[in-house]
Amino acid sequence: MSLEVELGTGSATAESYISVADATTYHAARGNYGWYEVIELMTLDVAPAGAAWTKGDTITGATSGKTCEVVEMITALTYLVKSRSGTFTLGEVLSNGTSSADQGAANPVFAESDLFREECLRKATEYMIQTYRDRWQGYRTYPLVQALDWPRNGVVVDWAGVDSDEVPTEVKRACAELALKVMSAELSPDLTRGIVREKIGPLETEYDKASPERTRYSAIEAMLRPFLRPGGGISMGLIRA
Repeated sequence: MSLEVELGTGSATAESYISVADATTYHAARGNYGWYEVIELMTLDVAPAGAAWTKGDTITGATSGKTCEVVEMITALTYLVKSRSGTFTLGEVLSNGTSSADQGAANPVFAESDLFREECLRKATEYMIQTYRDRWQGYRTYPLVQALDWPRNGVVVDWAGVDSDEVPTEVKRACAELALKVMSAELSPDLTRGIVREKIGPLETEYDKASPERTRYSAIEAMLRPFLRPGGGISMGLIRA
């Protein structure tokens, strides 16, 4: 299913504040090459014998000697890949060094795909909801209908009201920036707090209060600050630009 973008109508099924095309334009203008690196859908007709290939695996063609890197497994027969070094030979054996897949005469097939970028934008939007839902100014325009936090009523920036059928440019750009980060890391990874004292019997653990509880992205916070309620911030942990 293709990505559904919020256009200011309060869609009940919207998944992102920005489209792949608009995010690509944004990142291209800023030289964020990781976003628009070519990602392809590789289709097989014979699945790997043994364990499926996983993210980071290098797939090599036994006949062609060409390689590509797995970005994500979709099914046992479909993989998102990048960095393809050239044309693979139809019908050749493909392998990650452990599991091999002997292809028929019409495979493997490669086609450029936006599936991975769409996934990243969905995750970025979900992160924005989790992080900012209780911090935005105003309230949802269609509170019982819309899936996302924008559009909103009652938002004032620079002494002017933000239209209730608008997703601000800064919100779209923040979504694009977060989606770029998703490509290489989790936005909200599990964290282990530092231990300063541990007592055995009965067990008692004291955690380092200075340890980060959540990851914060300072550039995103600055971009969205005009749309947040005064005093709506929370204590800062680890700062990532």
